[in-house]
Amino acid sequence: MAEYDKWVRRLVKLLLDLEFTDVSVAGNKHRKFRYDGPLIETPYTATVPSHIKSSSRRATLATIKRSLEKCGANDQLISRFDNFALGMLIAEPADEMTEIEDKLYDALKSNDRVLIAKIALQLGAVKGLPLEKLDSTAISRFETEQNDQQARFDIGRKIEKMLLAHFKMAFTYHLGEYGWFEINVGRYGSSSSQFSETNYEFYGYKLDKPTYDEFDPFELNGDCVAEIGAILKKFDLRTSFTVSVDNPSGEESYTYDDNSSVYSFDMNFRDLTLAKLEELQLELQGVVIQAGLGMKP
Repeated sequence: MAEYDKWVRRLVKLLLDLEFTDVSVAGNKHRKFRYDGPLIETPYTATVPSHIKSSSRRATLATIKRSLEKCGANDQLISRFDNFALGMLIAEPADEMTEIEDKLYDALKSNDRVLIAKIALQLGAVKGLPLEKLDSTAISRFETEQNDQQARFDIGRKIEKMLLAHFKMAFTYHLGEYGWFEINVGRYGSSSSQFSETNYEFYGYKLDKPTYDEFDPFELNGDCVAEIGAILKKFDLRTSFTVSVDNPSGEESYTYDDNSSVYSFDMNFRDLTLAKLEELQLELQGVVIQAGLGMKP
C-alpha cells in the first residue's frame, strides 16, 4: 500500500479488515473495494483515491457511511467507520493548525471530553500563546452553532405552545357546537369527532384519524388549513400536526366535555433558520391574537 498516503492506508486497512475485496482495475487511478458479506443487504463498492486532502477526509467517510446505509448495512458495520472517524481526530505533531481546528470541532460535536482536552493542548502548543490569549475558531464555530440550535429549539417550542392554545380554542368551539368530543380507537378502525367546516375554516385545524397505543395518550392527527395552513406553506413547511390528548380511562374510547386533556401540539420546524422561525412566529401570532380577541366564526 505504499502508493497511498498515510491516512488512506489506514482507511484501506480498515476496509480489508472488514472483509472488503479489492476489485480495482489495473492502471486505474482510484482503487475499488467491494463488500458482499452478511452485514449488508445489497453489495456495495467503495472508491478510494490514492491521496485525500485532510479537509476532505470527513466527507469521504460520510459518503461511505451514507452509501452503506442505502445498501442496508447493519449498525455493526457502520459503527466501525464511526470508530475510525473518532480515531482520526487524534492530533498529531505534524498536523497544521487548520487540521487541528477541524479535529477539535469534530471532537466537540462527538462530546468526547478527553479527546477535546488533548486536542486543545495540541492547539495551544502550536499557537504558542498564553491561555488568556488563546482563541479557537473551532470552539467559536461550535458555540455559535449550539447557541443557534438552542435559539431555534426555544422559538419552535414557543410556536407549538401558541398553536396548542389556539387549537384548544377550536376544541372548545366544537364543544359549544355539539356538547362533547369523542375519540374511539377500536380493533376495526379509528375515528374521532370532526371539527365542523365553520370551525376549521376559522381556526385552521382539519382532523384526520386518531392513533393510540396502550397506556399512551390518544394522538389526534390532522392538517393546518385556511390562514394558518397558508402561512406554513409560505415557509415551505408541512402542514401536518399531531395533538396529544390524555386518555383518563385507558380504554379504546373516551368522551370529553372540556379541553383540559389536550396538552401537546407537535410540528416540524427543524429546517428553518433562526431568522425564518422568528418571522413565522410573528405571522402566526397575528392569527392567534385575532382569534383570542373573541372574533369567533
